[in-house]
Amino acid sequence: MPDTPSPLVAIVALPDCLGSAVLGMLDTINLANAFHLFNGKDGRQIEARVVSQAGTQINAFGRRRLDCDAVMSDLATVDAIVVAPVVADMGAVLANAGATVDWLARNWEQGAILTGVCTGTVLLAEAGILDNRLATTNPGLSGLFAERYPAVHLDPTLRLADEGRLITAGATTSSFDLVIELIGRFLGPETAIRAATEMLTDPNPQSQKPYMLTRPRTGHSDQDVQSVQVRIERDYGRQLDTDSLARAAAMSPRTLARRFRHATGESLQEYLRNTRIEAAMRRLAATEDSISAITEQCGYVDVRSFRRMFRDFTGLSPREYRARFSYARRSWNR
Repeated sequence: MPDTPSPLVAIVALPDCLGSAVLGMLDTINLANAFHLFNGKDGRQIEARVVSQAGTQINAFGRRRLDCDAVMSDLATVDAIVVAPVVADMGAVLANAGATVDWLARNWEQGAILTGVCTGTVLLAEAGILDNRLATTNPGLSGLFAERYPAVHLDPTLRLADEGRLITAGATTSSFDLVIELIGRFLGPETAIRAATEMLTDPNPQSQKPYMLTRPRTGHSDQDVQSVQVRIERDYGRQLDTDSLARAAAMSPRTLARRFRHATGESLQEYLRNTRIEAAMRRLAATEDSISAITEQCGYVDVRSFRRMFRDFTGLSPREYRARFSYARRSWNR
C-alpha cells in the first residue's frame, strides 16, 4: 500500500454523468474508511472528492443537480482518478472535455493511478493513455474504439482490465468492482473484502460475456448493406446464407462480403451468428420454450452445435443462462 496517510481519489463528474455511479463509488469508499477504523487498522483513510471541469455543481443525467467538491484544476496532485460514466453523445462530450483530457494526461505523467468506468474509458483513450495497453469498456462502445482508438487492445468481455497504474472497468455497475480494487490498493485486502461483502460485490470480477448484446451498426451510408441487415434481423430464424443474401441484394457474394465488413466491422457470418445467439438469449430469458424449440426458432438445426456456439458467445450453457437471467416466472411478468 502507498505511504500516503490520506490518499486522494478524485471522481470526475462531467455533465450528464450517472449520479448513481458517482455517489455509489463515494459511498463505498466512505464505508470502507469506516470499516478500516472500526477493525482497528492503521489511521489510513481515503479522501474521496467529486471534481468537475468547471464549477461546483453540474447537471447529471436526468437533469439532477450534483454537488462537486472541487474543480479539477485546483488539485495540485492526486493519487488516483476515476472518470465516471456519462450518458450522452460521446462526440459532444469529447468536444467539450478538452480540459479534462489534458488534466488526465498531466496526472498520468505525474504518476497518478488513472481509471475509467464505461464511457469514462473514452476520456482515457482520448488522452492517449490506453494506446498499446489492455482495456475494457461497455461492449456497446467497441465500434467507437475500433474507429477512433485502434491502438487500444480492447477486450470488452472483461469487467475489469488491470494494467498497474491504469485500470478500466466495463459497463456501469462495474464501477463497484473498480472502487473495490482501489480500496484494496490503499487500505489493504481485508478492508476491500469487507466492503465488497457489504456491497454484495464479487471481489474477483467475472466476465461481461453473459450480458453482452451487440448493437447493430447501422449508422453507415451503404443502403444495400442496411437492407441486408434488416433482412437478417427479420428472418434470422430462416435458413440464410451468403449466396441467398447476395442474390437478394443484387451483388456477388464476394462483393457483399467485402462491403458488409467495411460497413459494419463484422463479417456477414459473424453478424448472422450474433443476431441468432442474441435472439436465443432473449427467448431463454423471456419464455419457457424448450431449448430445442429455441434452437429451431433461431435458425439452427443441430442442438449440439447451437449449445456450443451459445457457450462460446456467452460463457454459459443455454440452461445456465436461463437459470441466471430468466424473468418468465417473475411476478411482474404475469
